[in-house]
Amino acid sequence: MRVPLDQWQQLPDLPGVYFFYGAGDRLLYVGKSIRLRQRVRSYLRAGGGHSTQTERLKFEAQTVQVKTTGSELAALLLENRLIKEHLPPFNRAQRRWRHYPFLRLDLSDPFPRLEVTRNLTEDGAEYYGPYRDRPYLLGMVKQLSVLLGLRTCAGLEAIQQGCLLDQMDRCSAPCRGWISSDDYRARLEQVRNLLTGAAVPDLFAQLAARMDQAAAQEHYEQAARWRDQMGTLQHFVDHQRWRKHQVVLDACVIQPSAKPGECQVFWIQGGRLAESQTYTAPPHRHTLARYQTPSPPMYRLPQHQLDEFHLIATWLYRNQQAPEVIWLQEPNAEARIGERIEMALKMPPSRP
Repeated sequence: MRVPLDQWQQLPDLPGVYFFYGAGDRLLYVGKSIRLRQRVRSYLRAGGGHSTQTERLKFEAQTVQVKTTGSELAALLLENRLIKEHLPPFNRAQRRWRHYPFLRLDLSDPFPRLEVTRNLTEDGAEYYGPYRDRPYLLGMVKQLSVLLGLRTCAGLEAIQQGCLLDQMDRCSAPCRGWISSDDYRARLEQVRNLLTGAAVPDLFAQLAARMDQAAAQEHYEQAARWRDQMGTLQHFVDHQRWRKHQVVLDACVIQPSAKPGECQVFWIQGGRLAESQTYTAPPHRHTLARYQTPSPPMYRLPQHQLDEFHLIATWLYRNQQAPEVIWLQEPNAEARIGERIEMALKMPPSRP
């Protein structure tokens, strides 16, 4: 439905996508919300601490249109597609494909360094990602490099007498020949284990020993720093473990629709939407034949698919234990999907 902006009270308070139009029916902005009426109202509040862009949008917008989707996931996917399709002027951040950062390891180098890059090339190096937060990623690269003594310089040939990091004992100094290639590779293997979500007990034991030693010497601030580093590192490992599974495991998401007696089914493969379906009656015989082959790990995605990948991955991460999410590799997935569809058809239209 579409109404003048000052008649926002007529809008439904359901999940969906909203559209702001200006003069001449010009589409200005596309957004999504699990409560459309409240979200549109938030734009109209006086003195709400809005950004300059939002204040401009309030001034130019004349009408608002909404499309209910029945679920948050459907709203996320529809918003992403519509922004790419229409390129509204006030969706500046979302309408351009982001150049997400990746972690890069060039194993052809005898002493590889851990790098952050936005460019994926077929150069034989290992790439991990994509990630969203580049400053956080740079911080993790610095922490891992210091913990394991990995080099951070661009080239060994430019440094022959060591550097400041070498003097501070924060680098194993391969430029001075103080570490063999095999020993360096052993340290690098710990990084690769971290990046694939594998257990790294030796590294955590080393950090715990440093924390205990600092505490025994009553250097409590240093002990707290080691404790914080362990926590940060554990969070990173947990995230990497989830990322590894999320690009391999395939899922089916079943939610009530915006209309009574309907439900939406989203088939997700390799972290991307493979197909969406709407059911108005229980299927006579549900089959997973098209989705029974597990997706291979996807570490390289076309740039234009990364937004959708992040949207789905983030939603799945938040809802991985929800009853509407069924992982296709789990036992009895086919029977559970049929049961969940029947249950969703009996539920009232989806509400937040």
